[in-house]
Amino acid sequence: MIEVTGLRKHFGDTEVLRGIDLQVKKGDVHCVIGPSGSGKSTLLRCVNLLEIPTEGTVRIGQERLEFGKGRVKEQAIRALRSKTGMVFQRFHLFPHLTVLQNVMEGPITVKREPRAHVLERAERLLDKVGLAEKKNAFPESLSGGQQQRVAIARALALEPDVLLFDEPTSALDPELVGEVLKTMRSLAEEEQTMVIVTHEMEFARDVADEVLFIDEGRVVEQGPPSRLFTQPSAKRTQQFLAKMLEASR
Repeated sequence: MIEVTGLRKHFGDTEVLRGIDLQVKKGDVHCVIGPSGSGKSTLLRCVNLLEIPTEGTVRIGQERLEFGKGRVKEQAIRALRSKTGMVFQRFHLFPHLTVLQNVMEGPITVKREPRAHVLERAERLLDKVGLAEKKNAFPESLSGGQQQRVAIARALALEPDVLLFDEPTSALDPELVGEVLKTMRSLAEEEQTMVIVTHEMEFARDVADEVLFIDEGRVVEQGPPSRLFTQPSAKRTQQFLAKMLEASR
């Protein structure tokens, strides 16, 4: 489903990603953990080409692009990006549109799908994330957790092959985190392919098929959560997990 090889990203003289490899099978959930500034969000933004990698290859399904050997065509970038749905830290909902209109906007304007067909899908997705009764509300009337669930429905409306989550609970009050994680757990149970950057260690332990620990732009360690969280082999992973455990007490 997803194959990333030798991914590098420079911002000027600063190398943020230093040769990342990532493979995600269809239906799997990969959680990416690591300290702030380690390159986790940049990795996601390079996978869906919001940031263009400096070097390396990115493949999603049958779409494969190679970087660092000349300019990549915009049409090819759009084709690969269409395979992904992105959920950000901030919700980025259109304030002048209702919840239902926010979910419908992408398929209608980007994919030029018929309105009637999109309407049915959008209503089904809002029911899926527990917000059917809010379809005519405007974003400002919703809690942060509700807005993030609308953002998830909006990403799903484009019917992507993979969902990318960039710390989707980091902007939420603690009491609102659970409702978003519940929605994401449900997607995992339905075998939605997902790559999730998160600081929610318990969630990663319970939901992920594979966990990657990234530090200073490199994958330090990766493996199933049953091993990585209980018997990390790298000293840096051990240090990070010890601090996260201490902070959660």
